Amino acid sequence: MAAQPTPKEFQPYRRLQGKTEAELRKILEATAKAIQRRIAALPVGVGGQVRAAQLRVTLAAINRLMQTMWVGRINPLVARAIQESLEASEDAIETMERVAYAGLGDRAADVLVRSLRAAGASGLKSDATRRKRALSQRVYRQRALDDGRVEQVIRQGLISGLSAKELAADVYKFVSPTAPGGSSYAAMRLARTEINNAFHERQVEGAKRPGVKAVQWNLSGSHRVPDLCNVYANHGGNGEWPVDDIPDKPHPNCFCYLTYIMMSSSDFKKALGRGDFDDEIDRRTRANLARLGRQS
Repeated sequence: MAAQPTPKEFQPYRRLQGKTEAELRKILEATAKAIQRRIAALPVGVGGQVRAAQLRVTLAAINRLMQTMWVGRINPLVARAIQESLEASEDAIETMERVAYAGLGDRAADVLVRSLRAAGASGLKSDATRRKRALSQRVYRQRALDDGRVEQVIRQGLISGLSAKELAADVYKFVSPTAPGGSSYAAMRLARTEINNAFHERQVEGAKRPGVKAVQWNLSGSHRVPDLCNVYANHGGNGEWPVDDIPDKPHPNCFCYLTYIMMSSSDFKKALGRGDFDDEIDRRTRANLARLGRQS
């Protein structure tokens, strides 16, 4: 039997697999267990039902990734649990479809269901593009930093698609009581910073696709005190940056964001005719053929 092709949303993990397989498997298994605990603790009601559906879709995406990357190396009990989670994910979406279409307009229901389906792989993409950063010894308990528990909780939160409030609650127990600004503030700052950095890094990756000629750095609506973000937003007089020179977020709690500056349709056609995008077209063609079980 031929090996199953790797779904597009999981390909960044395939590239990392060789050198980080044990670590990746550990974090995915831990995240799956954490999601199951979170689902079990949700309140009864529509809000809890929607959140449970979101988490089940994410759990299914994690298990699908493990099934794809470690095919043949998962024992039967784990394989059965994975299959049950995939079925539970579809059941959750079907339930939400019935609830949504009964209580919402068709357009709102469509948006809800599409967002549920997209949510599962979103956290995995954030984790795959995330770069680990040093954490302050003034803020976190040294032992939790040394044994990697803070890093594990951060990755679990991003993969699970947690809100800043949820991630802050998970991180709080690892924050030193003497942290500047207080433990609650430090936990929320970390959560917001990690979530926004992950989003920023995904935007940077997205800028590498054909047709994007530059990005623009935009100040957030909550930006009040001038800092390095203002310099970035005025880069070149218009805040535009080449796609291979986009700066990192310059400080914690940064809510600034990027927008893509696209080629005009005429310039895109010329670039296409010159063969500028041939490598990307070939890559996508091979990936699509692999999904169909065919060779290029």
